[in-house]
Amino acid sequence: MNFFRDALTYYLKRPLIFIYFSIIAFVVSIIGLFNPLSSLIKMYDRFITESITETIVLLSKEVYKIEVIPYVALGILLISIFMGILSGVFASGYFYLIYKSVTHKRVGKTDVIDGAKKYFLKVSYIFFEFYLVFLGFLAVTPLVIVPSVVIAKKAVENNSTAFLNTGLLSLVTGLVIVVIALLIMVHFAYKIPGLYFFDKKPIEKSKHVLASSYWSVFGKVSLFVIIFAMGGYLIFSINIPVIVAILNWIFGTIAVGLFTIFIFYDYSLLLSKFKKK
Repeated sequence: MNFFRDALTYYLKRPLIFIYFSIIAFVVSIIGLFNPLSSLIKMYDRFITESITETIVLLSKEVYKIEVIPYVALGILLISIFMGILSGVFASGYFYLIYKSVTHKRVGKTDVIDGAKKYFLKVSYIFFEFYLVFLGFLAVTPLVIVPSVVIAKKAVENNSTAFLNTGLLSLVTGLVIVVIALLIMVHFAYKIPGLYFFDKKPIEKSKHVLASSYWSVFGKVSLFVIIFAMGGYLIFSINIPVIVAILNWIFGTIAVGLFTIFIFYDYSLLLSKFKKK
């Protein structure tokens, strides 16, 4: 509960933290309002197949052709570079403001700009790594999903009593994918505060700090992600674009803002405990 109390204090004492991210969330929600991808996903059964699982199988057959793979890899690389730079531009200064608030340092009017100048390249590189790994992970995920989908489909068609086993296989497959995704998020999320807390060898030192309470951190981050997923799914299920945009703005401002503050706040606690050992 101390975190929520302190997070509220940061918001009240440093309204720029709230305002800055609220503006970014607003811009993202407006862009999402005109993004046709979400509408296409909702209507996948009308333009691809009658089942999401069959869609995955169908798309996998096209994506994993030898002649297509280089283009997919190049696309992932270019998207990662672009998103890494974009994230560095808008996040490096914002993270610096949060860092100074969490460590109770005096906050100045130019902190966002100063933070962007000082940490832009480092933050951009971490985000580039994250997007590259995460998009690569998403690209190979169908390779894991498709076999269990095919086995389950064949079991249903043959009225096999082994369907329970195939259902268990699908559950385990899904669980493994979720856990790997969470591990990636934890690994990169706790790299970023290290850039601000350490002047020399921040990545190496952050590994030791995180390792001191890894599974505790993993549990906390997982709880946040579950809340995000539930909130995102509820918003996604709404079919009124304007309402979705407004809810995305509110949800993004509060949830993602709190999550960012939490990462720096929790890192400062881990660091203080680590130094005492």
